[in-house]
Amino acid sequence: MSRPSAKQRILDAALETIHGRGYNATSVQDIATAAGAPKGSFYNHFASKEALCLEILDLYRERERAILGILEEKGSPARERLIRHFAALTEVNKGGLERGCLIGNL
Repeated sequence: MSRPSAKQRILDAALETIHGRGYNATSVQDIATAAGAPKGSFYNHFASKEALCLEILDLYRERERAILGILEEKGSPARERLIRHFAALTEVNKGGLERGCLIGNL
């Protein structure tokens, strides 16, 4: 398996750091440090912290797609989709909800 690119490492680190601390409590340096990348690498891939946040929202949506996608499935009754959706949410959140919602943390 190949090593993630610097951009991907920064995205992953930003998602985890901002999700845990919130937007205002996370600096570009915090993100770069968490990614194991120099601060200059951040600006090589992103024009600003705000631009990065737009991309991590896409990444967050993609990662949550499996759960959210249950609601959009065609061919099964709405009630069944809701039951499966909440069962998946329960499974994902077994460890607790300390970090809250990324969107709320932004």
